[in-house]
Amino acid sequence: MRECDRRGPRAAPHDALGELPIAFIVAADDSGIDEGDLRSRCAAALSYSKVPAEIIAVPEIPRTGSGKLQRHRLHRPKSVVAE
Repeated sequence: MRECDRRGPRAAPHDALGELPIAFIVAADDSGIDEGDLRSRCAAALSYSKVPAEIIAVPEIPRTGSGKLQRHRLHRPKSVVAE
């Protein structure tokens, strides 16, 4: 992954911590997303509590007509939720 075109943050419930961040990512090109590289970059730039616990590739980030992020439309895949 050379660049991240768009991103959308969410949170997942966690028993001990309350919530953990989730990153929804749209790759800028067809090379895909290198989750390890992205996690390393986040760890270098963010505090530990803000590094995404999950990174989920999506085809697009839902936005309103004025460009605001529609967090309620970002969903974890059922296979991830069931684990």
